[in-house]
Amino acid sequence: MKRIQPLTLATRMAIFALSTIPLLAFRAPSTHRATHHTTARTSDPDEKGGLASLASVSTLTITRVKKPWYAWRGLVVKGMEKSIPEYGAIDGLSEKFYTFTEKHDRFGGIYLWQNEQDAQNWFNPGWFDRTEKKYGQKGQVDYFRITEVTILAATDMDPAAGSKKESWRTGKSWAVLSYPAGGDPDLGHGLADSRPAGLLKIVALTDARQQMCFLTLWQDKPSAMACFKAYKGKNEYFDTPILLTNAKPAL
Repeated sequence: MKRIQPLTLATRMAIFALSTIPLLAFRAPSTHRATHHTTARTSDPDEKGGLASLASVSTLTITRVKKPWYAWRGLVVKGMEKSIPEYGAIDGLSEKFYTFTEKHDRFGGIYLWQNEQDAQNWFNPGWFDRTEKKYGQKGQVDYFRITEVTILAATDMDPAAGSKKESWRTGKSWAVLSYPAGGDPDLGHGLADSRPAGLLKIVALTDARQQMCFLTLWQDKPSAMACFKAYKGKNEYFDTPILLTNAKPAL
């Protein structure tokens, strides 16, 4: 009888990774549902053909969770794809950009919420306990207030890729969180007017310290780097392999 060879350490690690990278896509119990919605201000389309979106979103969150050293990018992206139906069903979530930090030592997401209470319902104490148990550290969640959303180009979502509740796409998008040098309030409008190649969306924000900042979404990394290479402000870059739009109507 043929003897079965034991699994190698690398194979066991890969199997373990596949079972532990569902990206925390569990339904968090809702403790309270807010009834108010803050509408983000947007710029009007102009003669250059830019697109503006009046979005019922008021809160943006950015999460960073420690990535296991053995979980390579492609493996984590597969886990991200499996979690899409769960995130498509979250109350109050309008969009999620699945992310890695620039050094790929953290993974997580950029979330656009209808209101802050919906975000808090999801990122409840159980979420932090779960990340600590799985990855050895509690996940980090940063909250921002959205003041303006400007869409400059469609993201070519494929409804067939998701369901009636959500649409999504995979690709090479990158996002940048920028704090303007000297607190320049015109960065967002300047980018909207100049429309650098590859820029898809601009989200003007205020962080928990009441500092102004901007989140920009780009078609790819070279486009983002080309824009910010001479920029003197503080930038944080995110590899953004999946963009999810939740089409479920607000209640």
